[in-house]
Amino acid sequence: MKKIVIDTSMLISLSKIGVIEWLTEIEGKIICPEGVYRECVEDGIISGYSDAIIIKRVFDQKIIKKESEKEFNNIAKVDTQVVLLAKDKNAHYVFVDDTELYRKAKLEGFRVMNSPEFLFERVKKEILSSDEYVSYLQNLYYYKRLSKSNLEKYKSLIREEG
Repeated sequence: MKKIVIDTSMLISLSKIGVIEWLTEIEGKIICPEGVYRECVEDGIISGYSDAIIIKRVFDQKIIKKESEKEFNNIAKVDTQVVLLAKDKNAHYVFVDDTELYRKAKLEGFRVMNSPEFLFERVKKEILSSDEYVSYLQNLYYYKRLSKSNLEKYKSLIREEG
């Protein structure tokens, strides 16, 4: 069974654009360090972010499993915990939207996927149309989850594919 480690940034992005439930369609086990849960659910609820409740449901439904941080107690930064968990569990993928963590995971040899790439996979499988893909990208940009230059970069994938 494939193991996928997911980060706070990806969960927030998928929640913001209303597609977090698509994680149920992934063949494999999605896991994260407890710190990710704390960041996007507990801290999010305290801060009043509505998507924290949506993300919490994904955990409550056991779509994502929190992994104990006992072996990562000395590590303050959740990003480092994500990479260490991926190593510890021999993850097949790391799902992340944070640019620095994306690069770090790539350097560690992981297959890394961000929200636009996750959406584009659905286009390649003919689950999403090109127009739907672009609309989701624009929503990521609207919610400040994607820069203008990355919006254009990922929109160009449609032109290359077509």
